[in-house]
Amino acid sequence: MRSIKAANKQEVIDLAMQGSGSIDAVLDMCLKNDTSLTEDVTNGQSFLTADMRNKFVTQHFETERVKPSSAPGDLPDGIGFWIIGLDFKVS
Repeated sequence: MRSIKAANKQEVIDLAMQGSGSIDAVLDMCLKNDTSLTEDVTNGQSFLTADMRNKFVTQHFETERVKPSSAPGDLPDGIGFWIIGLDFKVS
């Protein structure tokens, strides 16, 4: 059984894809790690991977050094992103 460490802005579903090659493995991974699908993942947190589902996908992630990440980032802010009447009030 392999172990995988979470990178910045990764969620459990990203780790399942990276570790087993398919999002189908996310529930198995949650059960193995006694975690929830919606739990916040911290950078460097270790998880046991689920059984391999698609070897070609995991090889691609390793070869190309790709780490899928789907956690939301900071939303842009400032006058260039404000909408009159919603964020920006004219008095």
